[in-house]
Amino acid sequence: MRRDERAVTRKEEEESLLRRSKEFLDTAEYQKSRGFYDLAPLSLEQALQLFIKSKILAQGMNYPRTHSGAP
Repeated sequence: MRRDERAVTRKEEEESLLRRSKEFLDTAEYQKSRGFYDLAPLSLEQALQLFIKSKILAQGMNYPRTHSGAP
């Protein structure tokens, strides 16, 4: 982390995950309304994953961070 960056709190991460989940849900609904039936499930799956992660954080637990870049 750079000196001018601050660590994100659990609550901020939870809120960010919920916001992104809602955006993916909105995208899935749009895709469905436009007849993009092959794409809508992908956006819905992403929305659900982000929602579940936010709820895991809200319960005080951690989830696996497979794309964190950590060795």
